[in-house]
Amino acid sequence: MNKNSKRSQHRKPKQGIRIEENKWIVKPYDEENQNLPPQQQLNNDFSTMPISEFIQPSLESAQKHPKSNGFDPNHHRHVMEETRSEVSFKKEKQQEEEVRESDKSKDEVDDIRSRLEGIKLVAQEPKLSEEQLSVNDKLQEEEILAMEAIYGENIIVLDREDGLRSFQINIHIEVPDKLVMSTKISSLCGEAESAGVGSEAMAIADNSNGFFYSFKVQYLPPIVLTCLLPKAYPSHSAPFFTISALWLDVMRISSLCQMLDTIWTEQSGQEIVYPWVDWLQNSSLSYLEFDNIIPLDSFEKADNAGDRRAISESVSPNVDIPSILNYNDDKCNEKFCQNLHQCCICLSEYAGTKFVRLPCKHFFCRNCMETYSTMHAKESVAILCPQVKCGELVPPGLVRSLLGDENFEHWESKLFHMTLDSMSDLVDCPRCEMACLEDDDHLAQCPKCFFAFCGLCRDRFHVGV
Repeated sequence: MNKNSKRSQHRKPKQGIRIEENKWIVKPYDEENQNLPPQQQLNNDFSTMPISEFIQPSLESAQKHPKSNGFDPNHHRHVMEETRSEVSFKKEKQQEEEVRESDKSKDEVDDIRSRLEGIKLVAQEPKLSEEQLSVNDKLQEEEILAMEAIYGENIIVLDREDGLRSFQINIHIEVPDKLVMSTKISSLCGEAESAGVGSEAMAIADNSNGFFYSFKVQYLPPIVLTCLLPKAYPSHSAPFFTISALWLDVMRISSLCQMLDTIWTEQSGQEIVYPWVDWLQNSSLSYLEFDNIIPLDSFEKADNAGDRRAISESVSPNVDIPSILNYNDDKCNEKFCQNLHQCCICLSEYAGTKFVRLPCKHFFCRNCMETYSTMHAKESVAILCPQVKCGELVPPGLVRSLLGDENFEHWESKLFHMTLDSMSDLVDCPRCEMACLEDDDHLAQCPKCFFAFCGLCRDRFHVGV
């Protein structure tokens, strides 16, 4: 049994994996387990694997295992160019995401408008006097001004539709502590990759027919309430509205629509938008009987089911789960930047915008991180998180921003060559100078030109010394 097979057996978990840093919990789907309450499902024991087993610091690995055949391809010279283009690649990917989001937003707005138009056509508005219409128009104008003062950027006043006022409000739900979102998916392939789970984790966990996913969030994407105010509002008619949400299915959103109808019935003849928004913000989770767990159990479109005013934006797990996690990360970062924090190195207090946040969740002021990175770069050593007993690598893109392009290139080149020099089983091809691995008999074959040569004399391979 070779070393690679031993390593794969060592890493293979019995049931699943748990990645603490990304707050992912992956378990094989079990039909009997799903009959339990959600709290009991999450508390069941299952095998775990620390994410550190997926991470092999190159320099440390090379020093401890100089004869290892498990050579990390990231240490090849041609792969170093990929690291250098990492920043530009991320920018291009972000621009593509922005274009897709823009197209998606346009489609969603068109869908909402068509639904509101259909609702208006079937509604029977009473005939009112000019005086009453004038009073309603004034009350609508004052209500929208009040809503803009209360909700600020979260309300968007839309163009009038046939002379009727319309607006959209993003309602941010009050989320309880340690909120968990869970779902069942049929396979990890593709879906988990786009959601942030590594390919190696997928290969281990993809032996089951289904998986139970759960992840923690502090913020939920907003519920969007879109209103079209008829001329008979607020004296005689309720606003025409739609409710859309990413993390709710059509039937649950339909129940929210029915509750808004009930609130209007109890307070008919009055301005109703604020009571609607307040109820959705503070009471919708308890009304849907969500405690600390929200199931994402319906990703199929149900256009013919539920209320026409209910719009579920869910597409599939590989689209929805990353969207929810990205929104949560953005809101957490926004909150971090708004608050004051103390640097663990200089013990000074700064605003969050003055800090550098690492993937391991530790953060330090930018001045300290620049000094720390410069010192380690001069010593030509790997730049790790300064937190005691952490040891996570600082991402190359972040190191570049701390050191500057020129110093980063110099540090990267020196560290790369030191890594190569520390690997006794690595030799250069005499023809194309490609890095190659030699076996115990000093046989090496170039992966580029396929030249087989002796690692000692650099001539064609021969038997014996």
